[in-house]
Amino acid sequence: MARSKIGDIIEIPTKKGLACAQYTHNHTEPPKYGQLLRIFEGAFAERPDELDVLVRSPVQFITFFPLNAALTRGIFKVVGNVPVPAEAQAFPLFRMKGLIDIETKKAKRWGLWDGKNRETLLDRPLTEVEKKATNFGDHQ
Repeated sequence: MARSKIGDIIEIPTKKGLACAQYTHNHTEPPKYGQLLRIFEGAFAERPDELDVLVRSPVQFITFFPLNAALTRGIFKVVGNVPVPAEAQAFPLFRMKGLIDIETKKAKRWGLWDGKNRETLLDRPLTEVEKKATNFGDHQ
């Protein structure tokens, strides 16, 4: 079975070309969500040469993904390993909708998750920083 390492650069074939990601964290606390990937913006006709530059490029989204299974099946490929940039080393903050307004389908209340099974339900509007936090799972 293929095993990934933190910092691995992942090549993902898509209809638009090659997407690239970096494996940044392995969530092992119950519940275990597994490998966290930063998916970079854009698609490439061929693999970028300068992976150290790639990891500093804009991120389209962050997601948990069964990376080792995709590697074992040959769906994704590890094409290098670059240290995770300092600004991406901390586990990202995730936001999730809490209480939903039945009529508008919009969140009346938000929750934040820090990756350590600590969810905080807020009784206030999101701050600008919290608005930029990553959506979590089906709670988008």
